[in-house]
Amino acid sequence: MKTILIYYEDDCTRAPRVHKQLNALLSSFNVLLVTKKFDSKQKYNSNLNVILLPSTADFFTSSVKPTRLKSLTDRVNRFLSGDFFKHPLERNLWNNQHRNKLKLILRHDFDCIINHHPSSLVLTKELSRLKKVPFIFNAHEYYPRQFEHKVEWVINDKPSVDFILQKYLPQAETTFCVANIIGQTYIDEFKIKNFVFVPNDKPYFETIPNKTKYPIRIIHHGGCIRGRSLHKSIELMKFLPKDKYELYLMLMPVDKVYLAEMKELARKHENIHFIPPVNFEEIIPLLSNFDIGFFLLPPVNYNSLNCLPNKIYEFIQARLCLVTSPNPEMSTLIKQNGLGICSEDYTVQSMAVTIQSISPLQIDEFKQQVDSKAKELSSETTENLIRETVSSIV
Repeated sequence: MKTILIYYEDDCTRAPRVHKQLNALLSSFNVLLVTKKFDSKQKYNSNLNVILLPSTADFFTSSVKPTRLKSLTDRVNRFLSGDFFKHPLERNLWNNQHRNKLKLILRHDFDCIINHHPSSLVLTKELSRLKKVPFIFNAHEYYPRQFEHKVEWVINDKPSVDFILQKYLPQAETTFCVANIIGQTYIDEFKIKNFVFVPNDKPYFETIPNKTKYPIRIIHHGGCIRGRSLHKSIELMKFLPKDKYELYLMLMPVDKVYLAEMKELARKHENIHFIPPVNFEEIIPLLSNFDIGFFLLPPVNYNSLNCLPNKIYEFIQARLCLVTSPNPEMSTLIKQNGLGICSEDYTVQSMAVTIQSISPLQIDEFKQQVDSKAKELSSETTENLIRETVSSIV
């Protein structure tokens, strides 16, 4: 049986795209998962072998590593151990950490690599060369414009991201892309061979849509991130009758200060409720108690404009009526499949008009349509596509 190496240089316990690949591949392949942390091994069969990367400190030989100087120590060691024969924009990636990771992974045999994130493309390509195996790049988003709304990122980080992608991405056998527009942009800008559209869809969930009645229960869930302008969902409630609509927010405390600000704003509204985040497996069952899955995302950068996030597919499996801003990928999915309705623009006023334009009866009709599409839009389809793509490569 062939072995596929999945390289994810972070905690992938809650990484949906890694879990999707495990679900797709373990029935046909052995999988070697190389990551910093993974607490979900018990969910999978014996074909999975997990290799945990050492912490940053473990790569250094010095016995004195004060915690408060860890970041500085990391940067100094990266610089001093970098390969000065390499281009300046990738030199620091060829450091002692890189060499130790190579040694660790090269002890194992594998037939193909799936790489997550551009920062590890250098390592992936080197593994590919030494083992003489192909690699696939998994694009969670369009990285050259990931934080283009932040001046310091554009100045300090974007040049390196662009260089790494220009040099290594065209050498990937294919690229798994989270959205069609993003995949086409990679083709246009980086001349990649091709891409496979692999959305963040979810496993099919067996449930029956609830009947809608007043007050209509609206839910948004996800990370509490200032760049997503989530406070606009609170502003929205100023324009909706409080006896007819309730807003529920289930937010991961990524930015605790911003979350506190939002709760303070919401204190004026008795129909806004914050609910504690639940475990990964409990999200869809919890969502199924609501009526509208809601996402208003102003396009502050290229990726927010063209996103097709996990929550959209979680709304689908929960059998909710979808109401979103007119971001192209979301609106195309919603309109082509009759899953709900999109606002005319990105203002809260437009979103309020949109929500009030659909009655409980119409919401129920959308829920029934979502129910009819839930199987087709589940991860079963894309897991087959992942498996077929990898099989054709190895």
